[in-house]
Amino acid sequence: MTEINYYYWATGLTGGGDGVLDSFDGADLNDGDPAVAHDHDTGLVFFYSLDATSGADESSPDIIKPDTNAGLKRWIRTNPYGVDAATFLGLADTDVTYVGQAGKYVIVNAGETGLTFSGIIAHAASHSDGTDDISVDGGAFA
Repeated sequence: MTEINYYYWATGLTGGGDGVLDSFDGADLNDGDPAVAHDHDTGLVFFYSLDATSGADESSPDIIKPDTNAGLKRWIRTNPYGVDAATFLGLADTDVTYVGQAGKYVIVNAGETGLTFSGIIAHAASHSDGTDDISVDGGAFA
């Protein structure tokens, strides 16, 4: 028998109340069922796909576990555009961490294939006061 995927609409993420994402009975959910949840606390809208074999620990808003008959089923947050770009670091063409990037700027990389962080090292210019260089160290003028 072929599984039928149903769309689920939720008025929140967790808490078990009527209409929130974790209130849908796991026994009624099929692998790949999509869901849209509007989190009234934040005003954000999230998109999910049910993974029937995930078993991951709940971590709202990314992973939601049904309160009833969950087994290994988990709602996994997805991006409706097929790209995990909820944050800058989620983009496929960017650095993977903010560590060590404080005070830097986002620029196109040397290969012109993605984005990266960079600090401005020096800028040579001719100014009316006779100075030529402006140095920037970690985003602060030196």
